[in-house]
Amino acid sequence: NGDRETKKTDYQFFTVEVLRKYNLNSPSKSRLDDWVYYQTKQNPKLKDFLSERGLCFLSDWALLNRARPTQFEQLLPRDRNILEAFHGVYRRDRRQQPGKKARRCPDPTQAQLEEMSHLLQEKSVIVNSLVQLRDELKHLARVLRRYDIWIRSGFPPSESLEVSDSDTGRNRELPDQNFTNTLDAIARQELQQFCSQQLIACLDLGIEQGLTDRITKLERSRSYARFASKVISGLELIYCHGKSQAEIASILGMTNQSQVSRVLNPKDLLNRVRFWTIDKLFHIISHAAHQFNLANMSRDPDYFRNLMEHLEAFVDAEVFQEAAAEIMTGKKCSTNSLYTQRLCRYLEKAKQENHD
Repeated sequence: NGDRETKKTDYQFFTVEVLRKYNLNSPSKSRLDDWVYYQTKQNPKLKDFLSERGLCFLSDWALLNRARPTQFEQLLPRDRNILEAFHGVYRRDRRQQPGKKARRCPDPTQAQLEEMSHLLQEKSVIVNSLVQLRDELKHLARVLRRYDIWIRSGFPPSESLEVSDSDTGRNRELPDQNFTNTLDAIARQELQQFCSQQLIACLDLGIEQGLTDRITKLERSRSYARFASKVISGLELIYCHGKSQAEIASILGMTNQSQVSRVLNPKDLLNRVRFWTIDKLFHIISHAAHQFNLANMSRDPDYFRNLMEHLEAFVDAEVFQEAAAEIMTGKKCSTNSLYTQRLCRYLEKAKQENHD
């Protein structure tokens, strides 16, 4: 302003904080460059920022070891069984370690892999070798990394076609995410057309199931059960009428914007709708496998995984990348995205049925 007054701010520059905390006369006698390195490496906000962009500081085995129940829900049955076997052996052994645990999770031992293989055999999950089991565990770690990026950033992750192998240091190709490269040109085109034809129906079913999940979760909550009946109206106000959370709090009788966010949670709803849309599309295509010459390919142990990765890439490109961008930028009133259009259609229909 004209008086050129300096105003205080709550923002603290990281570099200033590092220098402020540095004690030249500390007993450790650490050098300034060592101190800066340590503070930078341990900064939680920097870690979160890098994690959102795909740089995770955890090893494959640490990611698998810490996998949560919500991550299990996103996996195929075979992958879920493999992860459960890993937890049954590797996590058990980690917890039984005497004294202070090691900072890093070591590679699973031969004995641990053999025990996991036996557990999988008991569940009729066929693993031809310990090398294959190790490879599948590493694949699961990549899946969990992608899931973490999606949850943290709200955007479906993207990966390059090559990554550096942590064991050899050489570049290796990722599993083909397009999957259709293994099909002939005609079958590839037919599969793409079939996915496009089924997408709207699967998205509508995904929206219905995702909303059911959201409402059921609230109904089981001691704190928020009374708001379960307001989910449909609240989401309609956001997506179809462009109301702010402050306005919605006033209309629906909620305490504040934070309560609106916790009750409606558009980001969590989007994740559930995405999961169910892919699930519905996967089952429809699996039942129609003979149409696309997929019957023989289904004997390949990687068939279902490759098909799922193809479908994830397809629905993200067609629906969820744009929907996630709307949430991140706060453009709730936009009806440009296919997700918003179909969600509003469902919400308006549900509201009419409730009034009848």
